[in-house]
Amino acid sequence: MNKKFFLLLWAVFIILLNGCVKDEIFQGPPTIAEVALTPQMPTGGEAITVSAKITDNVGIAEARLFYKIDEGAFQKVIMQKTGDDLFSGEIPGQDEGKTINYYIEAENTAKMITRYPSGAPAQAASITIGAPLVLINEVYSRGTTSDPDWVEIYNASDAEANISGYKIYDAGGQSGSKPKKVIPEGTVIPPKGFFVIVVDDGTESGFGLSSGGEKVWLENAKGNVIDQIEFPAMEVTQSFGRYPDGAPTLQLLNTITRGTANAPGGNTTAALKINEIYSRGDATNPDWIEIYNPTTGEVTLSGWKIYDESGHTGAKPKKEFPSGAVIPAGGFYLITVDDGTASGFGLSSAGETVWLEGPDGSVVDEVVFPALEPNTSYGRLPDGSASLQVLNNPTPGAANSNTVVTVGLFKINEIYSRGDATNPDWIEIYNAGSVAASLDGWKIYDNGGHGGTKPKMEFPSGINLAPGAFYVIVVDDGSAAAFGLSSSGETVWLEAPDGTIKDEVVFPALDVNTSYGRYPDGADNLQILFVVTPGAPNDNSIPQPPAKLKINEIYSRGDATAPDWIEIYNAGETTVNLEGWKIYDNGGQTGTKPKKEFPAGTTLATGAFYVITVDDGTATGFGLSSSGEEVWLEKPDGTIADDVVFPALETNTSYGRLPDGSENLQVLNVVTPGAPNQNNTPPTISLKINEIYSRGTASDPDWIEIYNPTDNEIDLTGWKIYDAGGQGGTKPKKEFPEGALIAPHGFYVIVTDEGGTSAFGLSSNGETVWLENPEGTVVDEVVFPALAENQSYGRKPDGSDNFFIFTEVTRGTSNNNAATLPKRK
Repeated sequence: MNKKFFLLLWAVFIILLNGCVKDEIFQGPPTIAEVALTPQMPTGGEAITVSAKITDNVGIAEARLFYKIDEGAFQKVIMQKTGDDLFSGEIPGQDEGKTINYYIEAENTAKMITRYPSGAPAQAASITIGAPLVLINEVYSRGTTSDPDWVEIYNASDAEANISGYKIYDAGGQSGSKPKKVIPEGTVIPPKGFFVIVVDDGTESGFGLSSGGEKVWLENAKGNVIDQIEFPAMEVTQSFGRYPDGAPTLQLLNTITRGTANAPGGNTTAALKINEIYSRGDATNPDWIEIYNPTTGEVTLSGWKIYDESGHTGAKPKKEFPSGAVIPAGGFYLITVDDGTASGFGLSSAGETVWLEGPDGSVVDEVVFPALEPNTSYGRLPDGSASLQVLNNPTPGAANSNTVVTVGLFKINEIYSRGDATNPDWIEIYNAGSVAASLDGWKIYDNGGHGGTKPKMEFPSGINLAPGAFYVIVVDDGSAAAFGLSSSGETVWLEAPDGTIKDEVVFPALDVNTSYGRYPDGADNLQILFVVTPGAPNDNSIPQPPAKLKINEIYSRGDATAPDWIEIYNAGETTVNLEGWKIYDNGGQTGTKPKKEFPAGTTLATGAFYVITVDDGTATGFGLSSSGEEVWLEKPDGTIADDVVFPALETNTSYGRLPDGSENLQVLNVVTPGAPNQNNTPPTISLKINEIYSRGTASDPDWIEIYNPTDNEIDLTGWKIYDAGGQGGTKPKKEFPEGALIAPHGFYVIVTDEGGTSAFGLSSNGETVWLENPEGTVVDEVVFPALAENQSYGRKPDGSDNFFIFTEVTRGTSNNNAATLPKRK
């Protein structure tokens, strides 16, 4: 009896397990791949289109392109969907020599975010206008002792490329756990030439490439990432690279071509397609996938595999096609995937990813399908094309078709929430479909209708909306179903006659005379619209706010080494092009000398600073009077944007606005060219990190000695000492004990490697330590080297700028007579 009961429980468990596996979905952030620039090598003034393939199981909410020019601030561009999983955005043309740093950010509807490159924004991708295009061209990860792993670099341009100081690295270098491998000084790649660097060379920066696949990065001498690839597992006889050389497409290469032109991938696998997917199967009609052969020849399916996330991650075997199975030219092959075998898998009714793999292990096709309703499938229409869509008429083993659905492709197109009694709130509907459709039975509502606290508003009967046409419904009309739209923003829903939600928009708080809608009409891009257009095409024109530049800081005590300058601050809401703007003193104002113009092409982002050297020896240059005078800032149209009368200034002081851009002008004791103004009194306390001991033990932990060079006793309460952990914020900064005192010209030793969460051991290989006063200002910073046992590092004489390695450790006492190694700096 017990045995029968146990077997019955086991059977129930297996059934439940299969049910769980059936609807298993891989939940994760979006995937960004196939990033490409068009053109690859832009010239001066040429706009750059950045494109990428972005996929996700739950749907992409938004794809964003961020870019900045040289050291400017990042600017955002909403990427537009241009095809099946393809998105693109444009970077405006820039002058020759300008460096553009950029990265892509993709967010899915579950609010999970992925960035490319993965280290962005701190490590963004980079391209320099007019510079040679240098790329990772081929990777070999199956090296041996006699033939180690290597990476091939390719110069895709028509000019030689000097790659001295460039760096190549994998995850170890990217995370900082080991040094990045530096390409030797003097390395020059000829036009269309190659350079091979052995990466697994046994040096400190050497790294072996994983035979299971990983990412590698290429960084230029400025520290900007210029290329990044992720390579898969490969056989001993394979490499991975671009074909043709320098192309955006990467593939497994069956011919290894170290230092020479890449050969075709050797992927003779036919370009079969996952053509149709059916995920709503049951015990009688299990889930299936249809394969299509778009080639002109018969293809044998022996060795081919199909799988979902479980097979992709190795959690279960990949499903192989039956040995000897054949698919004719232009024909179909249907494989049941939920067949109860060890490699069988149920397709999630909520959607997931499936892969088709050739006999050589390369992925030939990959499809992300969405949640499907009963009696629908997902596939290509026409067969084998790039167009994937929900199919209302599953056709296993036959040509795909799709019955035309007469339900309109209606979109909430524009929302106006700042209505009044004369002009109440309204919502505009747009027919984004290709056929006319009726709004009979459709409903619109906000949270009240959604939560059931009031009726949903129905559209008037008899409205037939032509393709591309608009209909405006007044929602705050005083009826029982009426609802006013919140001026603070809320969600609104559009419901079809069958009760399904066809559109949903969350709109933000809106100012008077603005609306929120799609641009272009019917698109996925939603934005605030500054031109309200009920019943007409949306207009995304943005009224240009007036430029609001300010003379923010003036430095008149310059010399030949550091000449006089004036700082300009953008206190407005938009980036300003400084071309045509002028700055001048009395000479330019009276016409006795030319007015100084700002350099052509200079732009100033909102909240940013620009410093112009005025005493530069040119015909328009002018020295600022140390006794004070007046300076003017002039717009391109000749009107005065700002003028400031500054007083006589002492050395090491400036005159400016505090806070930045305000009307308050004053003498500043801290000179801050190109940075926010401040007027802190320069600190009078100047303690010194005097001696560092990094070879501590359990009984004698690491310590740092502080020296007081002043004639006054100093209270150390609130002072802090820390290394990179405290500086980077990954752990607390170590505070000195409350009430601790350091005598005039005395010493205080703090043990760093004990005392709870703020404790830190000093690296025996050397690192940086910082000393911070109670106001949060760093008053001293020391980079110490690797030390041997019984050595310390510090200043001699005490508090001086002379640093030595001491062979005689003088904890808590003077360094002046301690024995040292030869002087380091």
